[in-house]
Amino acid sequence: MKIMLTQPANISKILLNWYNINKRDLPWRETKDPYLIWVSEIILQQTRVNQGLSYYFKFTEAFPDVISLAESDPEKVMKIWQGLGYYNRAINMITAAKMVKTRFNGSFPNNYDSLLSLKGIGKYTAAAIASISGNEPAATVDGNVIRVLSRLFGVSNTNSKEFDSKIHKKANEILSKENPGDHNQAIMEFGALHCVPTNPSCSECILKELCFAFQHNRVSEYPPKKVKIKKKTRYFHFLLVSCKQQTYVQKRGKNNIWPDLYQFPMVETENKSNQKTVLKMFKSLLRMPIEKLAISKLSGGFHHLLTHQIIKGEFYLLEISPEVRLPDTIFLKINKKDIKKLAFPKPLISFIEKYKMD
Repeated sequence: MKIMLTQPANISKILLNWYNINKRDLPWRETKDPYLIWVSEIILQQTRVNQGLSYYFKFTEAFPDVISLAESDPEKVMKIWQGLGYYNRAINMITAAKMVKTRFNGSFPNNYDSLLSLKGIGKYTAAAIASISGNEPAATVDGNVIRVLSRLFGVSNTNSKEFDSKIHKKANEILSKENPGDHNQAIMEFGALHCVPTNPSCSECILKELCFAFQHNRVSEYPPKKVKIKKKTRYFHFLLVSCKQQTYVQKRGKNNIWPDLYQFPMVETENKSNQKTVLKMFKSLLRMPIEKLAISKLSGGFHHLLTHQIIKGEFYLLEISPEVRLPDTIFLKINKKDIKKLAFPKPLISFIEKYKMD
């Protein structure tokens, strides 16, 4: 005989009971400090827990409170963030910390509306912090929650706005008003550990009697698949300029991928391009006569996948004598042994390690 528990409170109770038994032991679950919860939430955007854990410890050790982050050297922040990707997250965190310092007298807010006013904090993050730290009944909706609720209530995408509206409505309907923080963590954890994207253990599920998708044998149909966005391919060509124990780097701008990170002198082409074309572009970039440059291509390269882009990279070598100088308005001359003090994109970190730049 099937037991049909249809009241939202029952769903929340089931999830909370499951969470108390199965939740992972994570450091940000041992605090109500909104700053520490914020740090964890921003790190875990686009980052798996196993990868994000070490970054959380490094970040909170370097910046234990919002004031220390607000007054930090951005270079240090980016260096700690190096390898996590989506670097605008780190840039926005610095801005948000400064906003907390000036607007909220250095006290990190834990209410939904105030949190939304901070740079880089959207509805999901605001709801997570407000519910966990401030016990505010604000439902979180991330990818895990969407998957659970879509399957549980059979929510399909007649159109994206209607789908989002239905999911948020259901999230708020089942939210525990007495314990919203644990409820939000419970449903997210349930989606991450049990109601997984492929091959979930539905026969052992605590919600199977209530689940529309399971009862109708349609689990694989929920949530509905998103239309795949065609990725743009970009071709980056990096030049390692070697001047005995020194080399040249340049800082990337804010309005592109890898904002504020360092790279070797680089040119970009619209297609793979032949070596002759790339060399001409390097000579234009360096503002040096053609006859003075002897550039050779290095073996290897990289194929780096981003959310909406594919970056294909190649490396070249130019050896110059100390009296030859590159434009100091574009490039920074550094000792090779200091190169690991700077924050580089992940593909360049691999190159630096391979060629033992330090």
